[in-house]
Amino acid sequence: MLGILSFNDRWWDVVVLVFLANIAAFAFSIIAIRKHSESSPFVYLSVIIGIITILFLLFHSLFISD
Repeated sequence: MLGILSFNDRWWDVVVLVFLANIAAFAFSIIAIRKHSESSPFVYLSVIIGIITILFLLFHSLFISD
């Protein structure tokens, strides 16, 4: 899908796409809260999931060993 990773498994491309979608949803939900003072529970849920995704990516990269 992205063509960047050279793994034989297609699931890795799906995981990368899901992570990118989560980060985009996080950014859009922050914009919705700040500009439009949105108070929907789903927007806050998107922020929480986005923070968890970003923390996972940061902490996971600390423990990668080649």
